[in-house]
Amino acid sequence: MNSRGFYVALGIFAAAVLLYWLVEVQKVGSNSGTSARPSPAASPLIKATASDFDRVVIKSTAGKKQLVVVRSGSSWTYGVCASDQSDCPMQPADPIKAGVVAADVAILTPSRTIFQPEALQIYGVDKATTGEVDFTVKGVQHTLLIGLKTPDGSAYWAHLDSSATVAVLTSATVETTLLGEIDSPPAPTPTPSPSPSTGASPAPSASTSAPAGPGVTPSP
Repeated sequence: MNSRGFYVALGIFAAAVLLYWLVEVQKVGSNSGTSARPSPAASPLIKATASDFDRVVIKSTAGKKQLVVVRSGSSWTYGVCASDQSDCPMQPADPIKAGVVAADVAILTPSRTIFQPEALQIYGVDKATTGEVDFTVKGVQHTLLIGLKTPDGSAYWAHLDSSATVAVLTSATVETTLLGEIDSPPAPTPTPSPSPSTGASPAPSASTSAPAGPGVTPSP
């Protein structure tokens, strides 16, 4: 091989090495930038605030009870009855506690989401396997079905009727935040009774001698 051909071959080899190096450096930089970028935060299932709720009904399948909370203006009422009862007796509720019930539903955020679920029966969300939350937001009614527990037992599958996904809600969210509300309804805090009056005169001591009457000699 003559010297000219040698240098041409050497130049082609050097260019190939340089091109390979540039491609690999750019790929590493791109991957590191992607891994450093935080994953998007999970969004609540419902795009609403507590003040948008008109009614919340939480049902426990195992307990066979339901909590009904209804807002009318700034006032709230609540009732606890059998889950299959259509007209639950209502009574005044503590507005702050009732608002918390609505807020708990409004901020429900899945820890994971199944975007292309198979048949809903697999997750037990084709019916209220564990429980059900019916709620009305600005006049529109929605239903959240709580299905089976996940295989590791740390969460439950859930399905919102207006969504094509299956959500994963933690056991604490389902058992304490939602179903736990049934046994801790938003009843008003009792007003303490006033203390009895203490202005009465004290009774005379038993050792006090009564004054002697006329013609009676006091005993020594």
